[in-house]
Amino acid sequence: CIYLNLFCCAYLIWHRPYNERLRNYNEILNEITILLSADAMILYSDLLNPKQQDMVGWVIVVSILSTIFINLTYVFYLTCLTIKLRATKSYHLFKHN
Repeated sequence: CIYLNLFCCAYLIWHRPYNERLRNYNEILNEITILLSADAMILYSDLLNPKQQDMVGWVIVVSILSTIFINLTYVFYLTCLTIKLRATKSYHLFKHN
């Protein structure tokens, strides 16, 4: 599972498959978050004591919440951009009629 995420990250970083730069960055951020969360879950085994496991858990929670916030901000930005473009298009359409 971890190797698959690593290959997905490498593919996104090297090939940039999306046309928009922000979309590429967003997908890279999502894949890195998944990769780090999966790696951190390994630390829940008997390698660490309970206090260290608790700290790793909070790091995972903060990273996931940060990624959710960034994704919601990105979606809000795209929604506002779409509304602006449609409003401009409608304004020009009605202006010329």
